[in-house]
This record gives sequence, structure tokens and C-alpha cells, in this order.
Amino acid sequence: TVLDAFDQLAGGLATSILAVVMLVWLTAVAVACLVGVGLFLVPATLRGLRAVANRERARLSRWGTEILVPEPGPRRLRAAVADPVVRREVRWLVCHATAGLLIALTGLTLPLSAATDATFPLWWRLVPPEEAAPSPVPLWIVHDWPGAFAVCLLGLGWIAVVAGVAPGLAWLQAWPGRRLLAAA
Repeated sequence: TVLDAFDQLAGGLATSILAVVMLVWLTAVAVACLVGVGLFLVPATLRGLRAVANRERARLSRWGTEILVPEPGPRRLRAAVADPVVRREVRWLVCHATAGLLIALTGLTLPLSAATDATFPLWWRLVPPEEAAPSPVPLWIVHDWPGAFAVCLLGLGWIAVVAGVAPGLAWLQAWPGRRLLAAA
């Protein structure tokens, strides 16, 4: 389940990066609509939003119950604002581009930090003395072998923590998509 959680977090990282790009584009088009120029970009932007949301639906369907793809969305701004599916997709987009990205980055960098600390006694002499410290947060500077083995034990503790929280992080990242992208 831990490896599946990391696989889900990696897939969620990919879709959250797409969500960030789409959110920036959606915001730019919304601002451009205030002066009228963005109205020409609304149909393509709505198709892009649906494509990113459908990619997330497909990703979530691989890891649980299937999330059905809705009918093609509206192409005009007024109809899109009134469409509840588009509004839920925009809410998901904001959530996944911010919290989903943060959860994915946290869930995927913690194992790297844990592995770095667990292997610390193998390489700590190769780094400059002022940089010989535990990974996530430099708690102390290591000057001797007992300190290096203390960092190793800290790394083993981090591995246990990561194994315990990875499935919860994967669930937390997927929750807004399952809630907002599912058919009404």
C-alpha cells in the first residue's frame, strides 16, 4: 500500500502541475475577458479545463471507483458560469493546483530525505563540515561518528513515519477530485 501511495502521489504531482498551468491560463483569460479580448479564448480555455479534469478523473479511476466523464461542456462564457460541472471543475482546479501540489511534493520529498539520513554514515565525510547535518531540517552539525549514526537512526525513524503517512497523503490528495469531479 505504501508503494501504491507513492505511485498515486507521483501521478497526482503530474496532474497538479497541469492544474497549476491551467489555473494560470484560466486567470489570464478571466482578466483578459474584462477588456473583451479574452472572450475569444473562452471556448479553448473551457476545453483545456475539461481535458485537465478528465485526466484527473482517469487517474482517480485507476485507483478506485470509476469517475465518469461528463458530457462535453458549454463553449460560451455565460453558459459555462451557469454550468454546475464547470463550477465544480474550477473549484477542483484551484484546490488541486495548490493543496494537491503541496501534498504531492511533501509526500515525494520525505522519502528522499529519509533515505538521505538513513545512508548518512556512508557519505557524511564527503560533504563540507558545515553541511554535514540531517536532511529535512538541519537539527545539528555532525562532527563525529556517533553523530553520523544518530542521523542514521533519525533517517530510519523518518522511513517509519513516511510509511505510515504516505497512504493518508495519497487519500488526502485524491479526496477533492473524488468529491468534486464525480458525476452529480
